Amino acid sequence: MTTELDDTTSEPIDAPQTPGDDSQSDDEQIDDEQIDASFDLSGEAGSESDAQPEAEEPVDDPWTRPGAWYVVHTQSGYEKKVSANLTARIQSMNMEEKIYEIVIPMEDVEEFKNGRKQTVQKKVFPGYLLVRCVMDDDSWYCIRNTPGVTGFVGQSKHGQKPTPLSRREVQTFLAAKGDGTGGLAPRKKPKVDFDPDAENKLVAAICYSHSSLPESALLERVRRLGVDEKLALIRAYVGARGNRRHKPGRAFERVDYRFDVLSDYGAFRDLQRHRLLTIEWQALTPNHGYTRPDLVDAAGVGGLFTETMERSARLYDDLKPQFPEQASYAVAMAFRLRYAMQFNAREAIHLIELRSAPQGHPSYRRVVLEMHRLIAEQAGHRAVAEAMQHLTTEAPELERLASERRAEQRRGGDAPVM
Repeated sequence: MTTELDDTTSEPIDAPQTPGDDSQSDDEQIDDEQIDASFDLSGEAGSESDAQPEAEEPVDDPWTRPGAWYVVHTQSGYEKKVSANLTARIQSMNMEEKIYEIVIPMEDVEEFKNGRKQTVQKKVFPGYLLVRCVMDDDSWYCIRNTPGVTGFVGQSKHGQKPTPLSRREVQTFLAAKGDGTGGLAPRKKPKVDFDPDAENKLVAAICYSHSSLPESALLERVRRLGVDEKLALIRAYVGARGNRRHKPGRAFERVDYRFDVLSDYGAFRDLQRHRLLTIEWQALTPNHGYTRPDLVDAAGVGGLFTETMERSARLYDDLKPQFPEQASYAVAMAFRLRYAMQFNAREAIHLIELRSAPQGHPSYRRVVLEMHRLIAEQAGHRAVAEAMQHLTTEAPELERLASERRAEQRRGGDAPVM
């Protein structure tokens, strides 16, 4: 969101002012349809003191429903068919009072196809179902002998009852919905913290070395400037950057961002290499699902890829009880990991411009392009986003081949024909 600014000007700041172009309107509506991250703005907007609190709707927590939740392994690609088979088997065996619910975990995923971004539904855990039941010999027999079911997750020994999901796992995987349908929770969107007053602080930092005033006094004067004047100062400070190595000055270090990211482990490892930032990550597990590139399906090896991911997840499950610290080594790099990245705007310019280059991998290109969009649209820091003059915004595809062809042509050789 953008901060509303007073269009009236105050006495001039002791810094050169350059006429600038009109900035985008503060009343511009932001399209939230394809937002992969949200912001924690609690406490920013006040409420009327006499406003009556709205009555909270009753929430149906899946953890409090009868029975316990179990993870059932199925043949990959046949989850819906296995679910239908199990539903029919429950009815034919009169097991409705012991087996209550079957869920195929799904999530909305943003994908680029033919150069366009679109939202598609994908299985969070391909090859798995979540089943809520009272586990005894009868319910175990009914589920285990359903066509397509290959076993339970958490059953370490033959004949032993499987281990149910913990409360934390249930609340992570399933929605606390009020309609009682027990659907999967919409995946909690990553958050990013930002300072709503950041661009004012940026302008004050720009003017600081040209003034004899304390920063607090400069900041008060900046807040009274109009949008065009602030934008003109920022543009004059950034100047015409000949290439991405021409960085703007250190005033941009006055602005900070913290992103909460969920991406595949391979993208994380590339972004982890940056040093001028803080990065923290959670344990690598199969619990967030995995990404399967379109090129895998195009090559006709989608089934082999899925089978490999399932083997990786099963190995993790087998190792975790005895080797909880080492089990992550069994998790393939296509599985997703949650991590937080915190850096200032000057580092954001370096990281986003570098990692958005066409030669980069599509996974981390998507991450940094979304960061740029969030800085511009959600935080409303359009002047900061505009300073990233060497950003590559084309759809993230595997474009390294084109770069290799150009390099080969510069060396005087013939580029490979595809």
